[in-house]
Amino acid sequence: MKISQAGLDLIKSFEGLRLEPYYCSSQVLTIGYGSTGAHVKHGMKITEQQAEDLLRKDVSRFEDGVNGLINIPLTQNQFDALVSFAFNCGVGALEESTLRRRLNAGENANTVAQEELKRWTNGGLAGLVRRRKAETDLFCRSGSLVKETIDIRSSQQTWFKKEPISSSELPNDKLAKVYLGRVYKGCKVLK
Repeated sequence: MKISQAGLDLIKSFEGLRLEPYYCSSQVLTIGYGSTGAHVKHGMKITEQQAEDLLRKDVSRFEDGVNGLINIPLTQNQFDALVSFAFNCGVGALEESTLRRRLNAGENANTVAQEELKRWTNGGLAGLVRRRKAETDLFCRSGSLVKETIDIRSSQQTWFKKEPISSSELPNDKLAKVYLGRVYKGCKVLK
């Protein structure tokens, strides 16, 4: 999965934008929306577009981390919240967390998020309390599960609906004929 704009906006809202290097609370040289690493040098200046590009590049590591560590199907909102958490705390923290263990054990995901994310506030620091609350709210917001595509073989002649309303209310141009025995490849499974 990849982070959505809502997930990026959440990260941006808590990281803030700085176009010149600064030392974060962990005394790490940082620029843009929380970007760290060898590319950050004293005296450099970047544009807002460069900060956005750095964020997208940085976030890809955390997307990979969440994709590799969480073994249950996630909604887009759940994935975004976990990427924000990993971006802030690190993939290693997610890997070692009870949050991850409980999610992968199949416990109720919303309950796990509500109980576990709030534990990561470094003793109740106000900014981290707000961030974990925002991540929990996003995680628990309803959304459809993102599934792999499937192939469908029709066992009878029927119609696919192009809109999720009663077939009797759909005009003919919103129906697609399904032929007996035909295989439809790469169908997305929606909620």
